[in-house]
Amino acid sequence: MKKKKQPTRYCLQCMTEKIPQGSRIDKLFCSDSCRFTYHNKLKQETDPEIPRINKILKTNFDILKECLHDQKTVTRPREEMMRMGFSFDYYTQVRGEYKFCYYYGYTPKNDKYILIVKGFDEIVKKI
Repeated sequence: MKKKKQPTRYCLQCMTEKIPQGSRIDKLFCSDSCRFTYHNKLKQETDPEIPRINKILKTNFDILKECLHDQKTVTRPREEMMRMGFSFDYYTQVRGEYKFCYYYGYTPKNDKYILIVKGFDEIVKKI
């Protein structure tokens, strides 16, 4: 019995690469890379603000982590944090007077200094 020839199928992402013959009939992409790229673009088109905000939160997280080093608490000048690129308008949660970026928190000590803490659970238990 003669096998029916499958029509040529093209990748949904790059549209130039043929999907290899003999692969699954429902395969839509030529590679994992194209599959990831395609789905990431779909997510960004849904709400383009999400990647921008996540980038700011990641920057804030990295700055808080860098400021703390291996300490539980530290005080840093507000100006220094702003020069490092910290955005005080973006955080993941608020508990009492503390604003958190995931498990790093901060609160104004006075007009010029910020108290930075590590350990969301420890701080929340005290509030």
